[in-house]
Amino acid sequence: MDLASPSAIGSTTPNTGAFTTLSANNGTLTSSSPAFTLAQTWNSAGVVFTALRANVTDTASASGSLLLDLQTGGTSRAKIDKSGNLTALSFTCTQNSTLDGIITRQAAFYGGSDSNGTLIFQNSNFNNFNMLKLGGTSSSFPSLKRSSAILQVRLADDSGYTTLDAQIRLQGTAPATAGATGTAGDVRYNADYIYVCTSANTWKRVAIATW
Repeated sequence: MDLASPSAIGSTTPNTGAFTTLSANNGTLTSSSPAFTLAQTWNSAGVVFTALRANVTDTASASGSLLLDLQTGGTSRAKIDKSGNLTALSFTCTQNSTLDGIITRQAAFYGGSDSNGTLIFQNSNFNNFNMLKLGGTSSSFPSLKRSSAILQVRLADDSGYTTLDAQIRLQGTAPATAGATGTAGDVRYNADYIYVCTSANTWKRVAIATW
């Protein structure tokens, strides 16, 4: 096919039996030689140019249909589906996603989001995420760690707890009795007492005095 001639691809008016598929095979290469090069010169500040367009009429197609599929050795490396979602290896960027900055992806890390915009961190099995390290992996850096249903403030190397410098507002209703339901470490307060749960369902209190 003569690509230098526009008539080889077709005119602006579709014809029966007109060009539908273009396939190029450069053979085995030992030096860099792009299979397809598009060269244009844009020279009008008032014009919104488009260098390359693929316009698909989706009358009916499977949900996995692709507008673009880049492969090496028959394996997809980057693809754009018909909804405009971009997937590059194991990274997926869906419609309305905003990505600004530098991301380094390593094994056992996944970032997703639910329908409410909450950022979710999971491992590669999409079922757990144990630690979020801030700044590094040594004891010089802090981390947040999940331990069962508890969120812990740890050292990044997980050797011990680190200091949390924050303003803390205690939540929850003060226990009505010393045997009220509670978990060791829970702290509550009201206008007269501070309550501390010392063991399961066991509370002690300290009176608060004005000064």
